[in-house]
Amino acid sequence: MKYSLGTEVRYWFLSGRIFIIFASILFVFLFGEYLNFEGLKDVNVCFNHSEEFLKDHVEEMIQEPYSVETFENGRSTILNPISYYKDEVINRLYYCSPYYALRQCSEMALVAFPILMTVIGALCIESDYRKNIVKLRVASEGKTNYLLCKQAVMIGFCALTTIIATIVAFLTSFNVYDRAKKLITSKWINIPEDFSTDGVKTFLGMLFMLFVMLFFLEAGFCLTCVFKNALVPILIIDGLWYFTKSFSKYEPRNLLTNLALKNLDFGGAIHVQLHGEVSVLISVLILSMCLLLVCLLGFFVYRKRSAFN
Repeated sequence: MKYSLGTEVRYWFLSGRIFIIFASILFVFLFGEYLNFEGLKDVNVCFNHSEEFLKDHVEEMIQEPYSVETFENGRSTILNPISYYKDEVINRLYYCSPYYALRQCSEMALVAFPILMTVIGALCIESDYRKNIVKLRVASEGKTNYLLCKQAVMIGFCALTTIIATIVAFLTSFNVYDRAKKLITSKWINIPEDFSTDGVKTFLGMLFMLFVMLFFLEAGFCLTCVFKNALVPILIIDGLWYFTKSFSKYEPRNLLTNLALKNLDFGGAIHVQLHGEVSVLISVLILSMCLLLVCLLGFFVYRKRSAFN
């Protein structure tokens, strides 16, 4: 077991896989911050235009609440736009701030981790099949040691790189926040000294992000053990997650979204939509069963199939 772990750890470092995965995860998190910053720029421009257009009535209008009027044809118009865009600027500023940065990482994980982690999990084992490494390592280490150590190192390094990338993204958010505050030049917008934040929900967001990582990492890995081809699980999972319409409120896509929206109060540039409400307990149970069944299937096929065929 110790030899198998050491072999797998060395392979991850010498192949550069750990650095590629870290760079990919960090890019996802920083891209979320970039989207929030661009969103702030857009609404700030809209506010400035409204301020210029209504310059003779700004003082009284900005104190009044806004409303949205929807017409029969589905179109809508904002009544008192300057008040609306003022609130939007403050909201977008919050999304650019360090107070939201950790939750932003969880939000981006829900959007990007299904494809990213499926690819990582699938390629981790598929490359060994393609290069005949499985035959060599099973002969020297045994089938069980090889499989368990490979999964343990894969999960450990992916969790570690995710946590480090989250910390880097959090530190980067301070610079993004400073730049964001400099965009706001209107005297009618008072930048808050700080924003209130819910530490419990932020912590739950980190756990949720790691669960999403594990779910798709194991799905990609175990299904590749079954099919010996990385393309199959990638197409299956991506097809269900990104390209098909919701066919049941109990599908993993909706259950993960349900957990996120019920516990994390996502905002930012990515808008996550729920297709059917399910209780948190049922969501956790079904997702755990899905993950367990996929892992058992992968392990069963792996044990029954000869490593030398």
